[in-house]
Amino acid sequence: MESGFSQRVPAVAPAPTVEMVRGLVRAQFPLEATCVQHLAEGGQHWMFLLDHEWVFRFPKVRSDELPLLHEVGFLADVARSLAVGLPEYHLLGVPGGGYPYRFAAYRWLPGVPAWEAQVAPAACGTMAAQLGRTLGILHAYDPDRAGEFSLWCDMERRAPAHTRLRALKDLAAIPVSLDEQLYQRCLSFLQDESRVPDAYAGAPCVVHGDLQPGHVLVAPDTGAVTGVIDWGCLQLADPAMDFALLWVWGGDGFVEAMLEAYTLSPAPGLWDRLRYRGTCAAIEWVRFGCSGEASSSHLYREAGLTALRRILA
Repeated sequence: MESGFSQRVPAVAPAPTVEMVRGLVRAQFPLEATCVQHLAEGGQHWMFLLDHEWVFRFPKVRSDELPLLHEVGFLADVARSLAVGLPEYHLLGVPGGGYPYRFAAYRWLPGVPAWEAQVAPAACGTMAAQLGRTLGILHAYDPDRAGEFSLWCDMERRAPAHTRLRALKDLAAIPVSLDEQLYQRCLSFLQDESRVPDAYAGAPCVVHGDLQPGHVLVAPDTGAVTGVIDWGCLQLADPAMDFALLWVWGGDGFVEAMLEAYTLSPAPGLWDRLRYRGTCAAIEWVRFGCSGEASSSHLYREAGLTALRRILA
């Protein structure tokens, strides 16, 4: 019989229940775990709020366990440099109680996801400036030092041509009946290979990798950024990645305001790549939203549809 780690640990974890989380926490940490609430479910993790103070993140699949640990180390190193709140991980858990992977917890950060704030993106100058300054610092992080945290880098897979192929697969999974005219505009956009911009030719830099309005916490009345969360896609890549998803939500004006506060010189072709990547990402959001894979799926579907109707009008 074959033996080893791959035999002992399942590739997919069972979804944690409130009782499972309470048992894990009480067994491993000096916490009461009186109030345990399911907070959210994303593509990579389940999140639970414990006693209104701790956010616990549980990887869904084995391949997301190690990136979570890399995230913990990197954020501890960069926290003092960035101009926004970051998850400060204080608790690291080990498998047990029916859950097969390591997990981690940080102190709860105030704020609501940006797309839930009562502030229109066009009026969010403070938010855009804060994010622009943050990205300027993040993108200037020493890539050699980033190697200490084993951040992954696959520039070919992140090139616009590959982004297009993934978007074609995403589009094929969306029901045509959702909006037939919009579906055909998306198909025409993706079939036109002349639209695909050149790949990024610069040195890869540290990027958040999934910087979208659901991962930016803001004060609900002013839009001021209180934190940036969900760093599970942290990697070395094209800086355009960190502008593309916010462009989907906020459009050209929001990104222009970000770039005014960005302390680096924008890489050549940045706008072409972020717009193309953003359009493909909006298609992915609609596919994700239609799948019902997570508790926030409907937000992605509506945001993606709204963006595509604007972009491909």
